[in-house]
Amino acid sequence: MTRSNPDASEPTGERLILLAGASGYVGGRLRRALAERGERVRCLARRPEQLAARVEPGVEIVRGDCLDEGSLRG
Repeated sequence: MTRSNPDASEPTGERLILLAGASGYVGGRLRRALAERGERVRCLARRPEQLAARVEPGVEIVRGDCLDEGSLRG
């Protein structure tokens, strides 16, 4: 079930956003903007230890690689 947010400028606080590419330029800016809005953010990273020092409080990091199906099962 997908929940729609009629006013995209207001965070829902309920949804969890999975962000791939959070260590890159665009993904990093998006990660910061989402965190500032109070969104729940989970970052998918091949090397979470390299991203950990850069994420905002409350942002979750999980290990995974979009090109490796086995890494996404957990």
